[in-house]
Amino acid sequence: MWFQQARYAIYDAEDFRDKLLTNAFGSSKVRTNITNTIETNKYSTKRKIKNKMENTGRAIHPYKETIEEELLKITNALKDIAAQKDNLGLKNKSELTSYREGRVSSCLASEISTFDNRSMDKDLIIGRLSSREGSDDALRVIPIVGMGGIGKTTLASMVFNESKNLPDFKLKGWVHVSDEFDATRVIKSLLEFMTGQKSAVDNNFALLQRELRDKLQGNRFLIVLDDFWSSGLEDWDVLKECFSAGDVGSRVIVTTRIWEVARTVTTSRGLSHELEKLSRDESWKYFEANAEKDSMNNSTLRDIGMQVVSRCDGLPFAIKIIGRLLRSKGDDVSEWRRILKNEIWRNEKVIPSLRLSYYHLPEGVKNCFAYCSIFRKHYTFSIEEMIMLWVGEGLMDKFCNGNPPEDEARTYFAHLHSACFFQESSDGGSEFVMHSLIHDLASSVASGLCLDLHNVNVQSRRLSYIQGKDEHLLKNTSVTKLHHLRTFLPLRENYFVFQGRFYFESKLFGELLSNFKLLRVLTLKGYRISKLPKSVGGMKLLRYLDLSNTYIVHLPHNLCGLYNLRILLLSDCWNLRRLPSKICNLVNMRHLYIDGTNLEEMPDGIGKMTNIQTLSNYVLGRGKSKQMREFKELLNLQGKLHISGLNNVKDANDVVIAGFKQKEILEELVLEWEATSEQDEQVLDAIEAHKNLKSLTIKGYGGKRLSDWILGASPSFTDLTSLGLTGCYYLGSLPSLGNLPFLKNLKVEGLNSLESFGEEFYGDSHTPFQALEELHIDGMDALKTWCFPGGGRVVFKMLKDLQIQSCRQLTKIPYCFPSLTRLLIESCDNLIKLEMRGEAEEGSSSITAYRHPFQSVRIIRCPMLEEIPNSFTNSDSFEIELCEKLVTIPRLQHVRKLTLKDCYGVPLPVQACRDEVMEELTIKTSLSDIHRAKIHRFTSLKSMELIIPRICSEDGELMTQLPPNLSDFTIRCNTSLHVNTEILTELRNHNCLTKLGFYECGALESFPDAELPSTLKSLTLAHCSPIISIPDRFLSGCSKSLKELWIDNCPNLACLAPSLLTLESLQRLDIQKCCSIRQLPSTTTSGPNYLKNLSYLRISDCRALECLPVGFHKATTLHTLHIEHCPSLCVTKDGIPTTLIHLHITQCGKMKPFIQKVLPTLTSLTLLHLQGFPDIISLDHCLPDSIQSLTVREFPNLKSISGLLPNLKHLTRLEVDDRHLVDKTKWSKKLNPLSWLSILQA
Repeated sequence: MWFQQARYAIYDAEDFRDKLLTNAFGSSKVRTNITNTIETNKYSTKRKIKNKMENTGRAIHPYKETIEEELLKITNALKDIAAQKDNLGLKNKSELTSYREGRVSSCLASEISTFDNRSMDKDLIIGRLSSREGSDDALRVIPIVGMGGIGKTTLASMVFNESKNLPDFKLKGWVHVSDEFDATRVIKSLLEFMTGQKSAVDNNFALLQRELRDKLQGNRFLIVLDDFWSSGLEDWDVLKECFSAGDVGSRVIVTTRIWEVARTVTTSRGLSHELEKLSRDESWKYFEANAEKDSMNNSTLRDIGMQVVSRCDGLPFAIKIIGRLLRSKGDDVSEWRRILKNEIWRNEKVIPSLRLSYYHLPEGVKNCFAYCSIFRKHYTFSIEEMIMLWVGEGLMDKFCNGNPPEDEARTYFAHLHSACFFQESSDGGSEFVMHSLIHDLASSVASGLCLDLHNVNVQSRRLSYIQGKDEHLLKNTSVTKLHHLRTFLPLRENYFVFQGRFYFESKLFGELLSNFKLLRVLTLKGYRISKLPKSVGGMKLLRYLDLSNTYIVHLPHNLCGLYNLRILLLSDCWNLRRLPSKICNLVNMRHLYIDGTNLEEMPDGIGKMTNIQTLSNYVLGRGKSKQMREFKELLNLQGKLHISGLNNVKDANDVVIAGFKQKEILEELVLEWEATSEQDEQVLDAIEAHKNLKSLTIKGYGGKRLSDWILGASPSFTDLTSLGLTGCYYLGSLPSLGNLPFLKNLKVEGLNSLESFGEEFYGDSHTPFQALEELHIDGMDALKTWCFPGGGRVVFKMLKDLQIQSCRQLTKIPYCFPSLTRLLIESCDNLIKLEMRGEAEEGSSSITAYRHPFQSVRIIRCPMLEEIPNSFTNSDSFEIELCEKLVTIPRLQHVRKLTLKDCYGVPLPVQACRDEVMEELTIKTSLSDIHRAKIHRFTSLKSMELIIPRICSEDGELMTQLPPNLSDFTIRCNTSLHVNTEILTELRNHNCLTKLGFYECGALESFPDAELPSTLKSLTLAHCSPIISIPDRFLSGCSKSLKELWIDNCPNLACLAPSLLTLESLQRLDIQKCCSIRQLPSTTTSGPNYLKNLSYLRISDCRALECLPVGFHKATTLHTLHIEHCPSLCVTKDGIPTTLIHLHITQCGKMKPFIQKVLPTLTSLTLLHLQGFPDIISLDHCLPDSIQSLTVREFPNLKSISGLLPNLKHLTRLEVDDRHLVDKTKWSKKLNPLSWLSILQA
């Protein structure tokens, strides 16, 4: 209690100091001097303050005391705190003083390889995954049980990563469950992990559950549920229902601390694996791997180390943390002994070794670590995100010692990473995460600072919540009393990419922000806001403002009075056209991100912002040539600088004065002209960037040459790693780019005057382009020749990725790329051959060196190409399309994925392909070629698409033998193809086929009277115009397995097969452009039918359809219904299931009675889209109040919907195409002030 009171009092004092300095001086230029004066002569300063400012009015603090009164109050509070400290007998810990004052080394040790002490556990779990024995083979759940920090997640991660060697799992997923079980979040996270993209379904549990079930359906999967706490059977059943849809052999690993959880989830006795603590020997070995192993040669250190390890109680994570701590102390025996004897070991709430490691952090690092408690458990973050937040809250100010705060913060981050407080995220990206025990530690040391929205403490300083999920918690009136708040931080959910999709009701938005006068960090990223409340201009202490990905149109002028603002993020604010004219007053600005905006020009005076480091985009407006001179003062620019509008420079001397040669820490420069001018060459000459530049991109340049400073007679850019030349239409030649020794990426695009790559391109280097890894050549309309250098020089020896596109006059491409793994050649109309050069020439003794494995070879739309070299024989993926004159293709013995289209002169290369390697095949060829290919011999083939071209005049039948393990089969043809009984019989006996598609079968009037296979899950019939009917037996064979049925553009199909009724597993039915269908099969019995499990139905452009099937209202699992362009369709009162969640109705004129009478009864509806009803004049009393998202379009006679909006209590999104439909003055006061509503005008 005393500690929290002391911390709050110190924060109040800091707030008072910062307010005083900001109000008194308007700028922190004099902040340092004033602060020093306060610290060195407190009494004198107090007297000056009283004399100068007692009549300046009230301070901005909400309690409205005068400055003198507030200062007295704070002073008394600090005195009371100091007195209590003495009364409690509290003393400073002298033994830790040296550590708190110590500076972090800027050169930290790299990650230490860890001791693999769980190999036996890993092998045991993998054995249980692989075993196909037992009654639970359909779905096996393997719990890993153990206390926190014992290594459950690490073991699961080892198994998960090694499972790539187990080819049986088609899908893999990982999700952290946590102690607060949230089925919606868990399911959504699993979907996004598996697909790599955000789920199209929002947070609707039923839809997400259905989507996951559909995703897993019929697929063998491996899923890890990490940190599962709930032992409630109902929670597990929610997930198990989805998992049960998978194929036999699916596996789930559950990590948990609780045996009751393991007993709930396991599918068989004896599967639970209890993870034991490390033995004494294992603990010691693991400690040695993390501490300095050489130190163990010192008997004293070894003895201390063994005592420390014994106190870690066999917990790997604790051993790792304490090992890293001792490693940082070197061989200092006294330091090791202090750690051993510290009283922290008696603490039982947090693992003592963790807390001890925290206490030995330098003071500044401690503060930054405590700040991390603002994140939720298992929240992933980037280095830059963390650094900006630390700098934004001012945590670095006391510890910079003259260094840039960003550099010090980066050092702090590296220190926390090396000490294992931060770990790389398991997704393999560039983000980091805190272990749950480390998060517990952060929450403990930051107790009372981060707000709990369920139990508001008005003294809290930091507020965070999950964006798009927790906004409703802000309705607590106590939140508006958070006058002391320093950070307001909405957090994204993991795997989420901001799309500007969140809503903030303007009244509550304004009320909240008007009370947060002491904010240092404010993030509104991703909200649909078009303007800021005026109250933001009153946040005089604000340092960090993130408005990126919002709809902001303009920034208020009072923003320019926020003199403390250091970081302003406006990325992807597409509606932003101008910055405030006085933004240059923000002289403390360090980072201004304006990429992705549509700024027309920059305001004058940017040169005053001398502290700025990041200026992501600078737009030079018309008539603003002299603005370039302002760059002269911006000596701290670093990272990336993009300057656009260089065509507006009228005097090259303005650029010379800018002094880009002095910007030695600038790493990436993008120069862009929006139109050509006579000054282009002089302007580029004048830029002359510093030789430390790493990346240079030039766009739209109108000169005929590049400047000497880029690559003259004596190249200065020896550090350049990336060079891009785009749209430089008049550039007729290139300098000797081959001389750049470290160039890794080269992109040359749209140089329409460049006719050749010759000797001058390579320069005089013995090994031109010796480091180049990626070369992209695109849109070179004049390029005719490409020659390699003479003299036996080795060129492009490191090139891995080569892309050549739209070089329409190029006839030959020299080929001598010994390290190439990816090749794309596209739209080179006159390309005849790839000419093997040097050691790659045919007959060369070194030819085998160029037959290395390729990841991908793609050659598309090269109609004159005649042959492809044998060098590509080891390709993993090989794709050739629209190469009509091609006569030879290499023997592709190792190809896994082969695509061959519109190459009629080439014999199918599949004869040379190995039976057990190829998995995917797409070919467009004649029936006779297909028969000769004997495709049935490919035992590993999973997916096959056959395209029979229109020019093929032969009649024929498909082969009657298919590859034995084929699961996905598609046929596209425009010939008189006979799909006879034999082929369907072959399909019927094919027990692996799950997906089948017939496309563009222009001569196919009907399918034979035979059954489809019983394993089929998805069937598509598309663009089969002649088809009149579908035989009854056709669908009966897959009645229990078919999940998806797509019928598209079959205009002569008059009715669906009666066997549709028997498709009891059908979940999705999509019927489009079937103009002759009048009705769908009706269900009259309570037995299995196609409506029983249907979740999604779309009927579009079925103009003859008159009614929905009888019994349709019993389709209680249906959650989404689309009815579009069905002008004859009528729906009765009992025709729609009341459980419907999403409903789209477009251009269905006869459904007006449905909207007026039936729609109000659909009380589960959350999304409604209505479009194209010219006869409706009112929607009053037509809409259920459950709607959250409403779209109303093409209602020309509808007068208004303002009157019905107050009844839609859950509405968050409204889209209309007529702004007159919504009159805010009539309904805004009637709305619940906590509604989160966004109105869009289509």
